[in-house]
Amino acid sequence: MSIAYDRVGEGPALLLVHGIGDERSVWAELIGLLREQFSCIAMDLRGHGESDRHVDCEPLGLARDVHAVLEREDVRAPILLGHSLGGFVVTIAASERADVRAVLNVDQPLELSSLSAALRALEPALRARSVAEVLSEVLEQLGTGPLTSAQHAQLRASRNSMKREDLLGIWGPVIAQPRALNEAVVLATSRVRQPYLSLQCCAAPPGYDGWLRTHLPQSDAVDWLGVGHVPQLACTPRLAQLVRTWVARVLPHGPPGRG
Repeated sequence: MSIAYDRVGEGPALLLVHGIGDERSVWAELIGLLREQFSCIAMDLRGHGESDRHVDCEPLGLARDVHAVLEREDVRAPILLGHSLGGFVVTIAASERADVRAVLNVDQPLELSSLSAALRALEPALRARSVAEVLSEVLEQLGTGPLTSAQHAQLRASRNSMKREDLLGIWGPVIAQPRALNEAVVLATSRVRQPYLSLQCCAAPPGYDGWLRTHLPQSDAVDWLGVGHVPQLACTPRLAQLVRTWVARVLPHGPPGRG
């Protein structure tokens, strides 16, 4: 299995995981603002970017890609930052790695019932329309925030490169087995002991705040409603400052240095 990634900067390791249909390039501007404080590792999940395609993309298994990159780079005590699907992936990875120091989840509710219902409604389109069209429709429903034409073009290019087989590999279990997947997520979150930040940029499902307090009582919940689903593009400096200040607060002495 080949997982593509880049590493730049100095300091404690910060691993960044993109959302569905995106690629590691979505983090470029944010990394430019964080590379003096962190050793930033941006990766392409399987089925995305320059990583292997047409492989098992079952969502709970995507954390294997995170483990593979951390092992390849010999990273100990990483901070994990994930957006959308990546927020789900880094949560699962943290449940499996005691050495993870902190987790930042950008705009990905972990209670998946509402997502499952929305994807079931989209299932005919998933099989009939292009991947790029379906992902664009989902993003438009969530809202993008004030993106430039160049940023819209960047997102379109990433979506155009994703294959239907890989998209269905990720979303299929969410559609077909929502109860089993939710039970697995609850079990995983029960093992997450690290400081946890949930940044919600779009409206969360009803009752999600209570779900989060129940299953991740150590979490900090921050709402940026109205900025759109991709704050790493729409309000990059604000997100960079949140990362710096939150990590400094929950890890006041910092994690061990570069792995």
